[in-house]
Amino acid sequence: MFCNSAWLVGWGADLVSCALHQHPDYDALATADVMCRTLLQDINDGVQEAEVEHPGTLARHDPLVARLPGLLRRVRADAIFIARAAVEGETARTGDMLEHERDMLAQILGQMADRCDALAASRRGHAPADEGMRDIVDRLERQAGEHWTPVMRFALGLLHADMRLAVCNIWSDGQTDESPFPPAGDPVLAEVSFGPPGASVPVKR
Repeated sequence: MFCNSAWLVGWGADLVSCALHQHPDYDALATADVMCRTLLQDINDGVQEAEVEHPGTLARHDPLVARLPGLLRRVRADAIFIARAAVEGETARTGDMLEHERDMLAQILGQMADRCDALAASRRGHAPADEGMRDIVDRLERQAGEHWTPVMRFALGLLHADMRLAVCNIWSDGQTDESPFPPAGDPVLAEVSFGPPGASVPVKR
């Protein structure tokens, strides 16, 4: 599961990085989204299998595994929102702002992927829960300013908030109250996908 989570976060980084250019590559965005959806389904399937094997105990004994699919679903949904806004011209008014945000998000998503890889390699090692976490959360506290269009300010605000939740959980092995467990029946795959430019598609949270 954690290997797939690392791959998913990596593809999410590609999705966001590709979107935050003056002229996003639509085909590259669509490819990244297909990979994200496939990996998210694999992660969900793994969690469902674990719940079948240990009914009613997963949230108590392995809270990160219970929470992670929902957290990653939210990050992916935010990335899709950003990608759709970007191909419709809703970005920043200056290239410097695009590059700064793109580089920051790519670095933090890379750190998240590395952490998932480390968890996969030594699941029981329990590295220090807050190692590097505070710095990442502080960087994500920065709000998008007036140089962004209103739509992209809103989209980036959602992504920053959901990435903070994911970071707090991944760095604490799920031992945090920063995010509730998803309610029973909460869909892990968002109903939206990266569709043709101009399509009117709601954002599922």
